[in-house]
Amino acid sequence: MATTPGGKNPAAALNLRNRLHRYKRIFLKRWWVFLLCVCAAVAVQAYLLSTRPPLFQSMAKFLITGGVNVSASGSSGAREQTTEFIGTQIEIFRSNDVRRRASERVQALFPEMRSSPATIEITKSPAALILVASVTSPDPVYAQRLLQAMVDSYLAQRKESKTIRTEGPAASLADEVARLDKEITADDKALIDFQKRQQIVMSEYDSQNLAKDLVRKKEELRALRTEFETIQLLSPEQQLERFSQLEQRRAATAGSSGDTAADNAANARMTEILGKRSDYVNAQLTLTQLRAQKKELDRVLKPKHPKIIDLNEEIDRQERTLAALRENVAEEINSRREALRLQIQRFEGEVKEAEQRAIELNVVFAEFTRLKERKDRNVNQHRKLTESYSELMSSNRVDADIVSVLEQASPALAMSAGALKAIAIAIGIGLLAGLVILVVLDRMDDRINSLGEFQAYFSEPVFGQIPADAAAAGGDFLRADDTRPMLAESFRNIRSTLLYMPVEGERPRTLLITSAVPNEGKSTIATNLALVLAYAGIRTLLVDGDLRRGRIAANFGMPNEPGFSEVLDGSLKWSDAVKDTSVQNLFILPRGRTLAQPSEYLLSGRADQFLRDVYPEYDYIIVDTAPVLAADDTASLAPKMDAVLFVVRLSHTSAKMSRNSLEILYKRQANIPGLILNAVDTSSPEFTYYRYPEYYYHYQPKPEPKKAPAGA
Repeated sequence: MATTPGGKNPAAALNLRNRLHRYKRIFLKRWWVFLLCVCAAVAVQAYLLSTRPPLFQSMAKFLITGGVNVSASGSSGAREQTTEFIGTQIEIFRSNDVRRRASERVQALFPEMRSSPATIEITKSPAALILVASVTSPDPVYAQRLLQAMVDSYLAQRKESKTIRTEGPAASLADEVARLDKEITADDKALIDFQKRQQIVMSEYDSQNLAKDLVRKKEELRALRTEFETIQLLSPEQQLERFSQLEQRRAATAGSSGDTAADNAANARMTEILGKRSDYVNAQLTLTQLRAQKKELDRVLKPKHPKIIDLNEEIDRQERTLAALRENVAEEINSRREALRLQIQRFEGEVKEAEQRAIELNVVFAEFTRLKERKDRNVNQHRKLTESYSELMSSNRVDADIVSVLEQASPALAMSAGALKAIAIAIGIGLLAGLVILVVLDRMDDRINSLGEFQAYFSEPVFGQIPADAAAAGGDFLRADDTRPMLAESFRNIRSTLLYMPVEGERPRTLLITSAVPNEGKSTIATNLALVLAYAGIRTLLVDGDLRRGRIAANFGMPNEPGFSEVLDGSLKWSDAVKDTSVQNLFILPRGRTLAQPSEYLLSGRADQFLRDVYPEYDYIIVDTAPVLAADDTASLAPKMDAVLFVVRLSHTSAKMSRNSLEILYKRQANIPGLILNAVDTSSPEFTYYRYPEYYYHYQPKPEPKKAPAGA
């Protein structure tokens, strides 16, 4: 469903306005229902007031003091405590047990007194901590005595409940405190035995040190594994280069306090390997130089030259030396690899042992924590119960009660009848009853009141809307210079719809105007539609087809006979029956004499011949007929017409009747291009056309004032 940019739904808003407008119309139409309901309710209430016996009321007051925090500046918790306490006392006073005791007390003290109906109330004074109790009864003596008995029964009930509330809970608290003493002693013994059994000092420091040592060992193990994997991947020359870089970093951090004996041994071994690396590098450099020198001599000397021979021998010796150094370095690297493997195995064992120790220590600490928490929990509960026991015993030693009698039961006084309140209640009941009646009547009424309701009942398009208050002046029929813009424009709108209907082929020219029941305005609509067509220069024939009660000719000041009836029975030609009017281009065929069975004449061939004869003579032929549900005349003639315009008068015709009429026409194969809504409420939110009468009249400019002659 489409919404506006602001998120509102225009259709929903329009439906709401239509619904409110409908209720407004119902109220203005049936306001007397509210008046009757209110009068009836007030009369019944007045009768009940006049027949009700007089009532008498006795009152007593209780004062709340002492143990309740009543300071205005107290906390919200204190105020809630006060409210709960007052509510508890009110419920105790209202309880069935207190009332039963009071009734038995009255019967025991005054056996001659008969019980009387009584109403018991107790409320809190709005300005103070005072409870006001009252008993209302037709017998003033019984009211006072019953209230006094209830005061005594209430105080006795409080005293009993206080004893039960202190003695029973005090014994239970004492037993619970003794039980907790035993549990706390057992918890202390369990903690001491646990510490002795474990033979350790339970401290957070030991646990933290163990965790730090485990982390350090894992880091060292990770470093050894990294170096071991690197040695396996690199060549001897790459390993020597890497050892050189490590030696430089070690020299930069030499002498740090974190060096261990293993680190020192590893460093010494690394220094030895690096010394051999120096020999290896020097031998490799010498060999490179000798080869370069031989290459230069080969250019100028022969291979057998003594210098060449000596140089070859020196190159062979350096190659053997380099090979020996390479083997030595490889052995040293293998030794380093083996040493790393042994170190990795040792550290793995240490890490596993440290992890096991950490698990065991965590289990020990968890057990110790559980025992300690259980002891602390018992100690806290013991402290709270001890405090509660002390408070209970202190409250039991308070001599003054926090609820005391401020005023005993007073003599019962006559109560006012409360007529104004009763009448106000009766008026409210009457208004509510009237509203219910109107809602029921509205639900039972299926008459259509607005365009929105019409669209909910009917799927046919709306051909035009005739406003209800349009015929306010100057009669019902339109004139050429009509001063009713809404009425005139509504029929012009229907005329334009006829002239520009979106149909294939020739547009309908023979139109039948009908409705479901009488008094829906079909004859007036047919006449006005013929008038607006004639005013537009269109030759129009208006036929009074209601052969039983038609009065179109009489409305124009013409006789009803002869007319259409004589044409249908063949006694008169249609051209002799048609009459001219004072309106140019408008012609009328009167009803004629009343026929006994008009539908038989409308079904005859003369009706068909009449339509064929007048068709080329006029631009539009408009036939006003009887209501569909009143006779079969319309259903007999409708299939012979080009189109049927069905009139529905809002707030008058039942939707069910209109629907039944349309079904009859559809079964006769009548063409119904649309419906005309008559008597549309112009104050409805849906009626938006023809509300601007200033656009209907021609604009007449004001004459300019004459200029005074020169020299005047």
